[in-house]
Amino acid sequence: MADPAPVARPSERASDVARARYLASLAGSWDALAAPHPDAHVVRGRGFLALRHPRHPVLTNVALLDAGAVDDALTAVAPGPFAAWSCDAAGDAALAGAGLRRDVPTVPMLARLDALPPAAGDVGARAVAPAVVARLNGVDPALLAGVPEVRAWTTAGGEAGLVLQPVDDDVVVSFVVTRPDARRRGLATALLTAALHGARADGATTATLQSTPDGRGLYERLGFAAVGRWQEWVPA
Repeated sequence: MADPAPVARPSERASDVARARYLASLAGSWDALAAPHPDAHVVRGRGFLALRHPRHPVLTNVALLDAGAVDDALTAVAPGPFAAWSCDAAGDAALAGAGLRRDVPTVPMLARLDALPPAAGDVGARAVAPAVVARLNGVDPALLAGVPEVRAWTTAGGEAGLVLQPVDDDVVVSFVVTRPDARRRGLATALLTAALHGARADGATTATLQSTPDGRGLYERLGFAAVGRWQEWVPA
Protein backbone atom coordinates (compact mmCIF):
# COMPACT_ATOMS: atom_id res chain seq x y z
CA MET A 1 0.00 0.00 0.00
CA ALA A 2 1.28 3.45 -0.87
CA ASP A 3 1.97 5.87 1.93
CA PRO A 4 -0.87 8.36 2.42
CA ALA A 5 -0.35 11.82 1.00
CA PRO A 6 0.71 14.35 3.63
CA VAL A 7 -2.11 16.51 4.92
CA ALA A 8 -1.46 20.24 4.90
CA ARG A 9 -1.77 21.89 8.28
CA PRO A 10 -4.33 24.73 8.55
CA SER A 11 -1.49 27.30 8.75
CA GLU A 12 -0.02 25.94 5.50
CA ARG A 13 -3.38 26.11 3.74
CA ALA A 14 -3.91 29.68 4.97
CA SER A 15 -0.43 30.62 3.74
CA ASP A 16 -1.16 29.17 0.30
CA VAL A 17 -4.47 31.07 0.11
CA ALA A 18 -2.77 34.33 1.11
CA ARG A 19 -0.02 33.85 -1.48
CA ALA A 20 -2.57 33.05 -4.21
CA ARG A 21 -4.55 36.17 -3.30
CA TYR A 22 -1.40 38.30 -3.44
CA LEU A 23 -0.49 36.91 -6.88
CA ALA A 24 -4.01 37.45 -8.22
CA SER A 25 -3.91 41.06 -7.07
CA LEU A 26 -0.43 41.54 -8.53
CA ALA A 27 -1.70 40.31 -11.89
CA GLY A 28 -4.76 42.55 -11.67
CA SER A 29 -2.68 45.61 -10.84
CA TRP A 30 -0.40 44.85 -13.81
CA ASP A 31 -3.46 44.55 -16.06
CA ALA A 32 -4.48 48.05 -14.97
CA LEU A 33 -1.00 49.50 -15.54
CA ALA A 34 -0.98 48.02 -19.05
CA ALA A 35 -4.53 49.09 -19.94
CA PRO A 36 -3.79 52.64 -21.23
CA HIS A 37 -1.01 51.39 -23.55
CA PRO A 38 -1.78 49.19 -26.59
CA ASP A 39 1.83 47.96 -26.75
CA ALA A 40 1.89 46.86 -23.08
CA HIS A 41 0.57 43.46 -22.06
CA VAL A 42 0.47 40.95 -19.21
CA VAL A 43 1.45 37.32 -19.83
CA ARG A 44 0.06 34.67 -17.50
CA GLY A 45 2.40 31.84 -18.41
CA ARG A 46 2.86 28.36 -17.03
CA GLY A 47 5.21 29.01 -14.12
CA PHE A 48 5.52 32.78 -14.50
CA LEU A 49 3.68 36.10 -14.61
CA ALA A 50 5.02 38.97 -16.70
CA LEU A 51 4.27 42.59 -17.53
CA ARG A 52 5.97 43.91 -20.65
CA HIS A 53 5.68 47.70 -20.85
CA PRO A 54 7.81 49.17 -23.68
CA ARG A 55 6.81 52.78 -22.99
CA HIS A 56 7.72 52.59 -19.29
CA PRO A 57 10.43 49.91 -18.94
CA VAL A 58 10.56 50.43 -15.17
CA LEU A 59 7.25 48.53 -15.12
CA THR A 60 8.60 45.59 -17.15
CA ASN A 61 8.88 42.74 -14.67
CA VAL A 62 8.54 38.98 -14.65
CA ALA A 63 7.74 36.90 -11.56
CA LEU A 64 9.30 33.45 -11.90
CA LEU A 65 7.09 31.00 -9.99
CA ASP A 66 8.67 27.79 -11.31
CA ALA A 67 12.38 27.60 -12.06
CA GLY A 68 11.66 25.27 -14.97
CA ALA A 69 9.87 28.11 -16.77
CA VAL A 70 12.90 30.42 -16.81
CA ASP A 71 13.38 30.42 -20.60
CA ASP A 72 9.74 31.25 -21.37
CA ALA A 73 9.67 33.82 -18.55
CA LEU A 74 12.67 35.73 -19.88
CA THR A 75 11.40 35.55 -23.46
CA ALA A 76 8.20 37.26 -22.30
CA VAL A 77 10.11 40.41 -21.27
CA ALA A 78 12.98 40.34 -23.79
CA PRO A 79 14.89 42.27 -24.94
CA GLY A 80 14.59 44.46 -21.85
CA PRO A 81 15.39 46.35 -19.76
CA PHE A 82 13.51 44.36 -17.14
CA ALA A 83 13.65 42.87 -13.66
CA ALA A 84 13.03 39.20 -12.94
CA TRP A 85 11.74 38.13 -9.53
CA SER A 86 12.53 34.74 -8.00
CA CYS A 87 10.44 33.22 -5.22
CA ASP A 88 12.89 30.50 -4.12
CA ALA A 89 16.44 29.19 -4.29
CA ALA A 90 15.74 27.14 -7.42
CA GLY A 91 14.58 30.29 -9.17
CA ASP A 92 17.68 32.13 -8.00
CA ALA A 93 19.88 29.43 -9.50
CA ALA A 94 17.93 29.46 -12.77
CA LEU A 95 18.21 33.24 -13.18
CA ALA A 96 21.88 33.26 -12.23
CA GLY A 97 22.43 30.49 -14.76
CA ALA A 98 20.72 32.64 -17.39
CA GLY A 99 23.36 35.32 -16.81
CA LEU A 100 21.35 37.74 -14.69
CA ARG A 101 22.78 39.73 -11.80
CA ARG A 102 21.33 39.64 -8.28
CA ASP A 103 19.68 42.96 -7.35
CA VAL A 104 17.43 43.92 -4.41
CA PRO A 105 15.24 41.62 -2.28
CA THR A 106 11.61 42.54 -1.60
CA VAL A 107 8.85 41.08 0.56
CA PRO A 108 5.31 40.36 -0.73
CA MET A 109 2.81 41.08 2.06
CA LEU A 110 -0.92 40.88 2.81
CA ALA A 111 -3.13 42.34 5.55
CA ARG A 112 -6.71 41.60 6.54
CA LEU A 113 -8.48 44.93 6.85
CA ASP A 114 -10.84 43.71 9.57
CA ALA A 115 -7.76 43.72 11.82
CA LEU A 116 -6.59 47.19 10.80
CA PRO A 117 -5.40 49.27 13.79
CA PRO A 118 -7.10 52.58 14.59
CA ALA A 119 -6.12 55.69 12.68
CA ALA A 120 -2.65 56.87 13.70
CA GLY A 121 -3.37 60.58 13.91
CA ASP A 122 -4.91 63.10 11.55
CA VAL A 123 -2.49 64.00 8.75
CA GLY A 124 -5.16 65.59 6.58
CA ALA A 125 -5.22 62.71 4.10
CA ARG A 126 -6.55 63.95 0.78
CA ALA A 127 -7.22 62.43 -2.61
CA VAL A 128 -5.01 63.86 -5.36
CA ALA A 129 -4.28 63.23 -9.01
CA PRO A 130 -1.98 60.20 -9.47
CA ALA A 131 0.55 62.49 -11.18
CA VAL A 132 1.11 64.25 -7.84
CA VAL A 133 2.30 61.03 -6.18
CA ALA A 134 4.33 60.06 -9.26
CA ARG A 135 6.23 63.34 -9.06
CA LEU A 136 6.72 62.88 -5.31
CA ASN A 137 8.35 59.52 -6.17
CA GLY A 138 10.52 61.14 -8.85
CA VAL A 139 9.00 59.14 -11.71
CA ASP A 140 7.32 60.19 -14.96
CA PRO A 141 3.72 61.25 -14.18
CA ALA A 142 2.65 59.61 -17.45
CA LEU A 143 3.38 56.25 -15.81
CA LEU A 144 0.06 56.42 -13.93
CA ALA A 145 -1.93 58.42 -16.50
CA GLY A 146 -5.12 56.69 -17.54
CA VAL A 147 -4.69 53.70 -15.22
CA PRO A 148 -8.26 52.60 -14.40
CA GLU A 149 -9.53 53.05 -10.84
CA VAL A 150 -6.16 54.10 -9.46
CA ARG A 151 -6.48 56.29 -6.35
CA ALA A 152 -3.74 58.53 -5.03
CA TRP A 153 -3.40 60.09 -1.58
CA THR A 154 -1.12 62.60 0.10
CA THR A 155 -0.87 64.25 3.50
CA ALA A 156 -2.28 67.77 3.74
CA GLY A 157 1.15 69.30 3.25
CA GLY A 158 2.17 66.93 0.47
CA GLU A 159 5.01 65.45 2.53
CA ALA A 160 3.95 61.82 1.98
CA GLY A 161 1.96 60.00 -0.66
CA LEU A 162 0.81 56.62 -1.91
CA VAL A 163 -1.31 54.91 -4.55
CA LEU A 164 -4.09 52.34 -4.11
CA GLN A 165 -5.35 50.05 -6.88
CA PRO A 166 -8.53 48.07 -6.17
CA VAL A 167 -8.50 44.51 -7.52
CA ASP A 168 -11.80 42.78 -6.69
CA ASP A 169 -12.06 43.11 -2.87
CA ASP A 170 -8.32 43.57 -2.39
CA VAL A 171 -6.46 46.87 -2.66
CA VAL A 172 -2.88 46.99 -3.91
CA VAL A 173 -0.64 49.55 -2.19
CA SER A 174 2.27 51.08 -4.12
CA PHE A 175 4.33 54.23 -4.63
CA VAL A 176 4.54 54.83 -0.85
CA VAL A 177 6.90 57.77 -0.36
CA THR A 178 7.88 60.48 2.12
CA ARG A 179 9.94 63.53 1.24
CA PRO A 180 13.45 63.26 2.74
CA ASP A 181 12.95 66.37 4.89
CA ALA A 182 9.77 64.91 6.44
CA ARG A 183 10.87 61.37 7.30
CA ARG A 184 10.76 59.71 10.73
CA ARG A 185 7.61 61.58 11.72
CA GLY A 186 5.17 58.71 11.09
CA LEU A 187 3.50 60.49 8.20
CA ALA A 188 3.51 57.56 5.76
CA THR A 189 2.19 55.21 8.45
CA ALA A 190 -0.64 57.57 9.34
CA LEU A 191 -1.48 58.25 5.69
CA LEU A 192 -1.56 54.55 4.81
CA THR A 193 -3.71 53.77 7.84
CA ALA A 194 -6.21 56.46 6.81
CA ALA A 195 -6.24 55.31 3.18
CA LEU A 196 -6.81 51.68 4.19
CA HIS A 197 -9.67 52.65 6.50
CA GLY A 198 -11.21 54.37 3.49
CA ALA A 199 -10.64 51.30 1.31
CA ARG A 200 -12.29 49.09 3.94
CA ALA A 201 -15.29 51.41 4.02
CA ASP A 202 -15.52 51.01 0.24
CA GLY A 203 -15.66 47.21 0.56
CA ALA A 204 -12.04 46.03 0.47
CA THR A 205 -11.30 43.10 2.77
CA THR A 206 -7.53 42.79 2.28
CA ALA A 207 -4.57 44.87 1.17
CA THR A 208 -1.42 43.65 -0.56
CA LEU A 209 1.93 45.25 -1.28
CA GLN A 210 5.62 44.67 -1.89
CA SER A 211 8.00 45.97 0.76
CA THR A 212 11.70 46.57 0.97
CA PRO A 213 13.37 44.83 3.91
CA ASP A 214 13.78 48.23 5.60
CA GLY A 215 10.07 49.03 5.27
CA ARG A 216 8.83 45.66 6.47
CA GLY A 217 8.51 46.69 10.12
CA LEU A 218 6.29 49.64 9.23
CA TYR A 219 3.85 47.38 7.40
CA GLU A 220 3.92 44.67 10.05
CA ARG A 221 2.76 47.25 12.59
CA LEU A 222 -0.32 47.75 10.40
CA GLY A 223 -1.07 44.03 10.32
CA PHE A 224 0.71 43.02 7.11
CA ALA A 225 2.42 39.62 7.04
CA ALA A 226 4.87 38.20 4.54
CA VAL A 227 3.41 35.69 2.06
CA GLY A 228 6.74 34.69 0.52
CA ARG A 229 9.87 36.38 -0.71
CA TRP A 230 11.16 37.95 -3.92
CA GLN A 231 14.75 38.25 -5.00
CA GLU A 232 15.05 40.61 -7.94
CA TRP A 233 17.50 39.94 -10.78
CA VAL A 234 18.48 42.23 -13.66
CA PRO A 235 20.49 41.77 -16.85
CA ALA A 236 24.22 41.84 -16.11
